[in-house]
Amino acid sequence: SDLGDMITKLIDMCPRVSGESLVVDHRRQMSLVALGKYFIQSNFQYKDEIITYIQSIFERLENIKWVNSDNSNINGCFGDSTLYNIEMFLFSLAAVSTDIATRNSTFRNVVISMWIGSVEKLVKILIDNKMKPEDNVKSLAFISLIGLWRGFARRTTSDKLPCDVIFSRNKNPSLKACKRDDTGDFVNSESPNISIQDDLFGSSAGTVFVSPEGPVSLHTGNNRLVNFEEKQFIRMLSALQKFIESKAILNEIDDIFRDNNILTQTKLKCRNVTEIAYLVLLSLVYNIVSSRAKAFSSSLVVDTSIQNFIKLIYSVVNRSDKPFEAVGKFRANALCIKLKTWVVRDEIEAERLANTLAETINSGAQNSRGKTLESQLPLLLTCLEELGTLAEKFSDLSEVCLNSLKDFLFIPSPILSKYYKTGGKSPLVCRVTAPDVVEESPRHELLRDAAIASVCRILRATVDANPNAIQAFLSQLSSRLYGVVEANRGDGLVSINTLTSLGTIGARLSDVVGTADSVFQILLQRFNQHTDQLLDPIIL
Repeated sequence: SDLGDMITKLIDMCPRVSGESLVVDHRRQMSLVALGKYFIQSNFQYKDEIITYIQSIFERLENIKWVNSDNSNINGCFGDSTLYNIEMFLFSLAAVSTDIATRNSTFRNVVISMWIGSVEKLVKILIDNKMKPEDNVKSLAFISLIGLWRGFARRTTSDKLPCDVIFSRNKNPSLKACKRDDTGDFVNSESPNISIQDDLFGSSAGTVFVSPEGPVSLHTGNNRLVNFEEKQFIRMLSALQKFIESKAILNEIDDIFRDNNILTQTKLKCRNVTEIAYLVLLSLVYNIVSSRAKAFSSSLVVDTSIQNFIKLIYSVVNRSDKPFEAVGKFRANALCIKLKTWVVRDEIEAERLANTLAETINSGAQNSRGKTLESQLPLLLTCLEELGTLAEKFSDLSEVCLNSLKDFLFIPSPILSKYYKTGGKSPLVCRVTAPDVVEESPRHELLRDAAIASVCRILRATVDANPNAIQAFLSQLSSRLYGVVEANRGDGLVSINTLTSLGTIGARLSDVVGTADSVFQILLQRFNQHTDQLLDPIIL
């Protein structure tokens, strides 16, 4: 039929299978995305031909030949991109495949098997001692792995397909401005409503393409991640652990990239290229685990495998002989904490973790400054968030976690005070921002708001067992508001935190009887009794 001939022609325009090799250029890469767009929007017509073709691509990933005339080698980047050509192609392949699998569950196992099989094959090439590290094959395998991992770990609230973004009707698509941020994560510029924590972490597993409608992150939501079964997840973790354990090979890969100035050419500010890989791995595992939380929650095998994975990658990230760049180290440790919080099942172990988180947010970092201080932000935000998560999982830890957050906000924490002093002292920030513009908040406000959000989560979780918990907490805040004597380092910070906490609790827990009224009375009384140019605008 004419349609069948058109599909055959479209496949001919895609990456070309030549014996055991795969010939790719930018036009063929775009044709592959177009093929995926057609396949999904046509309700999976010609499935045998298209799935067989995609499978043939996965089978030849170790023999990719990039033939684009302008950039033919491994460290070539297209246009203004900071992405490797091969990495961009592998991300596109993984993105198309996962979108097919999430739209049609009959292809799920096929796609996952193809993906895991390719990861295993590329890891085997990477750790093969018979091949010399300086051979281009190992560099290609390394870059290919990063592209595959990123494509499978995409996450956001968007419902757009990558191919819908790249190919808008009657407009010219572009892949020229794919970018990473300073740590090797991809810039997340999709939506002004994205959570600040996602924005700070970047998306270690996503990418940004410039479409005719502007830059758009190519992620899929957690609710539409490809659902791994337990055996598939364990098999994937096994391949990832083999990669992490090949420290000698990875050191040599770092040397190759450094000697060729590849990190400089791609404008990355990480110390080693393997740091990017570790961050991607952690994001990949965390996103899969969080999307399959219910399915994996009762599996001891999964728990053990994740714990072993965390120990292994934590030892690599924090090794003294080859230290990470500060920003990469803190981000990696933050993701480890997220995984630890998810996997912890024993209350004693959970309490130990809660104490560690409390120590992190309420001590240390007093001598940090500049970039090091800024680098700690993702870790601190994660600790604040996970204290709330632990209290929700283990009701007996509610008081421990709540006290840690109160100390952080109202003593206050030395590092919160430092952020407050270095990040400006204006407590009232009015933002009138265009819908497509993201304006950053002062760093101390991000930490404060994260802590208050966890306080609200804990209070909501405990209100059934203790109906007076919220009123008791409000009473403490009221007493603090009237009796606080600011330390010199606080410089008004405690009062600002107290008022902000009151307002947030009144809004977020307004469905709990009496909460909003109590907050209103406290604020009204404070406003009528004292005049304060610093605090009155906050009350209002």
